Amino acid sequence: MSSSSRVLFQGHSQRSVSAWMGAHSARTTPVMSSLYLTRGYAEAAATTVSPTRQATLTALEKIKNTKPKKIKKSYPPVFFKEEPEEQRVEKAKKMLAEYQPTDNTVIGVYEHYLADVLTLLYSIKTHPEKNALVDKACALVHERKGTNKASIISLTRLAKVLGDLHRLEDALKVLDIFAEQNLIPNTTTANVLIRACGINQNVDKAREIFNKMKRPYQKRNASTIAALVDALSRNGKWDEAREAIMKMESEYKVQPHWRVFRRYLFQCVVQKQKDRGLSMLAYMKDKQIDGSGIKWLKTTLTDPSFGKN
Repeated sequence: MSSSSRVLFQGHSQRSVSAWMGAHSARTTPVMSSLYLTRGYAEAAATTVSPTRQATLTALEKIKNTKPKKIKKSYPPVFFKEEPEEQRVEKAKKMLAEYQPTDNTVIGVYEHYLADVLTLLYSIKTHPEKNALVDKACALVHERKGTNKASIISLTRLAKVLGDLHRLEDALKVLDIFAEQNLIPNTTTANVLIRACGINQNVDKAREIFNKMKRPYQKRNASTIAALVDALSRNGKWDEAREAIMKMESEYKVQPHWRVFRRYLFQCVVQKQKDRGLSMLAYMKDKQIDGSGIKWLKTTLTDPSFGKN
């Protein structure tokens, strides 16, 4: 870098200077140059105003106050819905056998791999080998220490699989792994555990997890309320479930969503609670809540023949 350039970039970091020099020497169109100059380098670029670079600086001004566009990563599916369960089991066995992460393994690679294995195991519903495969996945998680520790994603999916297997005690022990590895459970983790408690008829624990959720790591959302409503209504706590729905916006600061009502109405259908279901549908209509995701439930509950058998 020349002496004049050193004076020009005085006060800016080497990284920002390098970025500017790369863009300046690219001699591309203003749009292409702006790709090299993110908001972090905008101020450094502004010190070199010249007529020949005015177009680039104009482009910079446009992106300076614009939020960066999030790029959604896409991964190939670990299984296809039409695959037979036996085929999924064999695939899970192979993936578990080949899973050999080391401290030198790129974190993102083995982390997505383990998360995919757990997703595959969750999709297996009735196979007799499922518990044994889940135990092997649990062992792999427990073995990971230090820089090779599990992530929030994998631990949350592990809790989901265990809860679905009616192994609530093991699902709750996942929280101990979080503590051991200095990780903080997020909202999705809490939602999964609340639902697991409901499936396993432990309403008290579901309430406890819900009440202990703390911001900013565990901010309640529509899925949280839906999990609580499901746990309560599934276990016959209808009045409490309805109360949670009523408090959703005023106390829990969560915008009403059809997903929450779907959990309640589904249990009304399963447990033949037609009057409760119709009452909730009337509440939704009164509050003008979108019911696009509960059409079949509404059709079932309003059917004159429903509940007569």
